[in-house]
Amino acid sequence: FIITMMPMTGSKPLLYIVLKLILGIARASWNWDNVTEDMPDTPGYQLGTYNCSEQYKTSCDDYQLPEDGDLRIYKPTHLIGIENNYLLVFGSSQGSFCDQQEGIGYKYMTPGTNVWTKGPQIFPASPFWIPGGGYPEDFDGLDVLYSSDPIFPTPRYQFSLDPADLRQWVMYYSVYISTNDILQTGNFGVDQACIGRATATGPPEYLIWTDDGKPVYCSNVKFEERGYPATKRYNSEAKYVHAVNDGYGVGPSISIGQKMHLTWGSGLIHQVHLKSVTGHLANEFISSNCGKGGPCKDAPTDPTSNYERYNVLSVGAGAFNDA
Repeated sequence: FIITMMPMTGSKPLLYIVLKLILGIARASWNWDNVTEDMPDTPGYQLGTYNCSEQYKTSCDDYQLPEDGDLRIYKPTHLIGIENNYLLVFGSSQGSFCDQQEGIGYKYMTPGTNVWTKGPQIFPASPFWIPGGGYPEDFDGLDVLYSSDPIFPTPRYQFSLDPADLRQWVMYYSVYISTNDILQTGNFGVDQACIGRATATGPPEYLIWTDDGKPVYCSNVKFEERGYPATKRYNSEAKYVHAVNDGYGVGPSISIGQKMHLTWGSGLIHQVHLKSVTGHLANEFISSNCGKGGPCKDAPTDPTSNYERYNVLSVGAGAFNDA
């Protein structure tokens, strides 16, 4: 009604012309950098649309079909684009990665090619803090972030505050464990899991990863003084879940805004914020109720319980609900 009542210029309403001019100006001033100011600091957002390379093939028919063994990657991460238009993807393997016994692996694609090349082993030997051996089939989902500027702290950084102790790559991975008391009794129905963390340096063809040396979070675990998993907390998974209402330390995902947040779980999804100088859980998520103290969720009846501090994002309804 308003448009038809507006004065006409030629055959078009005046309001139409005004709106077209306004929208044209808005489109002309659009800038990817302005859009990304409020977006997470993840590689896809960092690169922006203007860095998309036409060197990559546009037709599915142009891509090399994966060879035998290349299909064996479990829970792959998002594609990560870095400088010089390299692409990388990470994944756990549940025992086999490109026909090699390897818990976590990655592949990279060089610019101008359509070939995924397997990178070197991330953990030639499983991190020493993992009880039960840390076999390749024990590793589960993971998340990896990259920054063009080194921003991810190594364990030394909280003491040195030296920029040389920051890295461009960070990885949070999940692994099923069995503490020594379970190994001795053979009661493998207890089910325990932890989230670990590692940082990397080097070119994409040869990333060198260094584990933090202790877990970020563990489910159904009591810790010893150094922060390593020592024994179980409850005698079964069912008793632990009923008491603590924990989604288990699997499927980690990282997001960066004003703070860095860790999300994880299966059946129940948790989210907590991390300390910027360590990349590990903030102090309010550490408890003395699990052995000598460590990153664990309390039961609501535990003394000085941190139960309410663990933010619950979603709860599965009769089925698992991976993070």
